[in-house]
Amino acid sequence: MNPPTDVDIVDLAKSVDVDRRTLEWNGDVWVLADPSLLNQDTNDMFRRTLRVVTDRLTEGGTHYPYDHLENSGQRAEWIERCLESGEIVDPRSIRAGGRKGVTDDQRGLDSF
Repeated sequence: MNPPTDVDIVDLAKSVDVDRRTLEWNGDVWVLADPSLLNQDTNDMFRRTLRVVTDRLTEGGTHYPYDHLENSGQRAEWIERCLESGEIVDPRSIRAGGRKGVTDDQRGLDSF
């Protein structure tokens, strides 16, 4: 899967870095973003990936559940299980398949 094309990776990295300096984070942060987006270079601004920038938010308390979920159907099933149980479910517990009928075009914010 390709990351959304309308996201400017440098602007997103700047925003995360500014938020890190102005907000006090208590606890873990779960990043729900496509791993290919997180692994993109942020170009000249930081000379590192967005994943490195987000890791700086919690100094080790950042989690990337989508690293363990292969497709949109698995991601949808994981989110549904978390909502139903009221707690964060281990994403590695989601087996092949996931929710049927979930397509890649439903992963953008404009799909809500």
